[in-house]
Amino acid sequence: MLLAPAATAETALHDAARDGAVGRIDALVAQYGVDPTDVYFVTPLHAAAEAGRVEAVRALLELGAAVDPVDARGWAPIHCAARYGHLEVVALLAERGAEVERLGRDQQSPLQLAARRGHVDVAEALIEAGASVNTRRPSHPTALHLAVMGGHPEVVSLLLRAGADVDAQAGRGVTPLHLAALDANPSIVASLVEAGADRELENQDGRTPIQVAQRSGHEEALLPQVAAE
Repeated sequence: MLLAPAATAETALHDAARDGAVGRIDALVAQYGVDPTDVYFVTPLHAAAEAGRVEAVRALLELGAAVDPVDARGWAPIHCAARYGHLEVVALLAERGAEVERLGRDQQSPLQLAARRGHVDVAEALIEAGASVNTRRPSHPTALHLAVMGGHPEVVSLLLRAGADVDAQAGRGVTPLHLAALDANPSIVASLVEAGADRELENQDGRTPIQVAQRSGHEEALLPQVAAE
């Protein structure tokens, strides 16, 4: 449940930024400054980015807003825009120098957030802006893992073309192919196999992707592709 502004100590500038009320921003910045924070360290730029208000984002940046303030989640505004698929905002923030590989407290980068939710255009823009497809903390999922988990074949294909590590292992040694076999997504399995995924690589439970497919009851849909030579 969203908290009311009074509970979060948001300012009228947060509201104007979220609503895209560009005509009010100059006067409110004069009153509050350009980077006031609420109790969660959310700035007006976070609010505008999360709502996809590109003109409000532009106005705040022109007035001197910091491009990479970090909220209580460890997210900068570019995380907010990537999470909700706001391509124009992501592109503008990247152009203004936002750190495209910053990891939040959830250990996810803007690219990982976009990949998990299938925002292929945002993911492509982040890669073009310099985001590495393999950035992550050790044992955490890569953007490719997250795209597979989300069931987004277009994002999977994009990441593979950009050089994603097809056999990267996350927690318990799980690879993207293990996840695809578990979730019964034949198109994603095919893309991973075509990219050279190791079909015999075991997770920490000693299971290969083929065995995962069998145990999950998906062998009819997945085994022909995973097991093919």
